Amino acid sequence: MALDALAFRFRAPLLVLAAAPLAWAALAGPPPDAAALALGAALALGGAGLRLGSIRWLGKRARVSRAKVTILVARGPYARVRNPLYLAALLVVAGLGLMAGLGAWTLAPTALVWLVYARVVRHEERALLGAHGPQGAAYLRAVPRWLPLLRPRLGPPVEREPWAEVLRREWRLVLGVPAALSGLAALALTPTGALVRGAAGDLALALGAPLPVLVGAGAVLGAVGNALKTEHDLARKARRRARDAAGIAEETRAGTGS
Repeated sequence: MALDALAFRFRAPLLVLAAAPLAWAALAGPPPDAAALALGAALALGGAGLRLGSIRWLGKRARVSRAKVTILVARGPYARVRNPLYLAALLVVAGLGLMAGLGAWTLAPTALVWLVYARVVRHEERALLGAHGPQGAAYLRAVPRWLPLLRPRLGPPVEREPWAEVLRREWRLVLGVPAALSGLAALALTPTGALVRGAAGDLALALGAPLPVLVGAGAVLGAVGNALKTEHDLARKARRRARDAAGIAEETRAGTGS
């Protein structure tokens, strides 16, 4: 249970590590063929679309620092699979891996992402059971974790988020996925991309370290920085809640005294 909670809390920094093999393949590996580029782009765009569609049903509950389930959503993608957001991430990682030129080794970063999320979902499911009891247990029995149902198991109606709000909140995804796809395609298909690959390899040799080590070190530093930022944000929110609680208590005492 403790490991599941840690995976939930640090899921974002842990997933940064998946960038190491993707970046290494894009900069130092052989370029992918046209079929891999096409399939990778389709998977990544499909994953991005699944995430946007899922967030439209989940709303502001899509980004949380604590596993809390105030409303049980069993509509849209959530009527077919319990974790469409995490399934979307797996599709994006697999697509970027193919476009980076990892080929069959795309399974490595995809498996890393899945291992993190496999722990995360167990933590979230315990929160769901605690919040919704028998109704939550019935949902867990009826809808699978990863493999979508062909026939959805519809739950009670849920108000959907407007598309404008979804796109505003997910602007990083909306801009980042097309930018990543364009960059990977350019590295694979253009003369400039070939020059960049060569320059990256020359830089690694000049520094006296293999490129995978440099890229991995960069990913680890990014993960550590992300983890520190997460801890800082959580501490700041805790301090703000404490100040708000103290203010309410003070107002209550003042009102009682008067």
